[in-house]
Amino acid sequence: MSTFTTPQTFSPALVPGGRSQEAASQANSFQTTSIDEVLIIELIDNSDIVSRETLEEVLVLSKLNGKSSLNVLFESGFIAAADYKAFIGCHNIVLTGVLHKPWAIACLQRSINEFVPFESMLESMELHPLTAFSDSKLGRLAIATQLVTAMEFEQARRFSLKNGFTIGQSFVNLGFLCSTSYKLLLQCFSLQCLGQDVSVLRDLVKSAGFDFMRRGINGSKQHNVSLTNSLSAYEKALGENGLNKGLELILSAGVMDEFSVLSMIEDSLEQNLAFRTVFAESFGSNYILESAVKLANLVESGEFAKEMAVRMLQDAFLQFNPQSA
Repeated sequence: MSTFTTPQTFSPALVPGGRSQEAASQANSFQTTSIDEVLIIELIDNSDIVSRETLEEVLVLSKLNGKSSLNVLFESGFIAAADYKAFIGCHNIVLTGVLHKPWAIACLQRSINEFVPFESMLESMELHPLTAFSDSKLGRLAIATQLVTAMEFEQARRFSLKNGFTIGQSFVNLGFLCSTSYKLLLQCFSLQCLGQDVSVLRDLVKSAGFDFMRRGINGSKQHNVSLTNSLSAYEKALGENGLNKGLELILSAGVMDEFSVLSMIEDSLEQNLAFRTVFAESFGSNYILESAVKLANLVESGEFAKEMAVRMLQDAFLQFNPQSA
């Protein structure tokens, strides 16, 4: 973060006209579009570059002078020119709907804290609109197995960047795959991690048929394949025996929906991380996952009925996450 001493109250230099006209002129030269004040205030607030009290005072001056709060911050000396540019870059990319706002804010925060230009930080975080997700292993496999075309992958890439989805989620949301074929693609991804040749995976996909892959139908019946049956290779690829049964119990208890679970599986394969690592990043710990795996083992051994295990997992989730009650 830029190192500025934040005064407790505004000195004469921070009131209208307190900084030179050159600074105001420089601020105007950075802008490429008109500023959405609501958005820019949100970005400033999330950046933590100034305290909430200082921001409130800046908002008063902003209304008094008829200027953007960002301009007031810059002209008052609270942010440097590099910070101003980072805010404008983040503002523009969010305003145009190119980048998912939470991702843009995360990029802005790192840009300011690490003294790196916003554009460079986009590249560093692999969020640049021209290249983001272009090296997706799942995307390349989907093309190689002829599940999607290169043009469809490009659409999914842009859709993911805009909405904060994984490539697989975007394939489903855009109608290029159904949830069942998404599972098969993840199974193929797992098999590829185990060393299976792409030609074999392509044959596996072809044997399912076009209608099945695109719409999850065979004739007119919708397929609903369990995680345990459809992603058996995933456990082997990660060396996490019993994981799928635990995930099935999580789905039965309504702790997560299947789409979210599949996206976590995709993330773990893309990043070559254990599922538990990805789960902990989302939930804060693996308590719920470990509980589900243990309960699923008790169900399998006949010690617990599934209904009892589901209720116990639901209770554990409510204790762990009381706001979901």
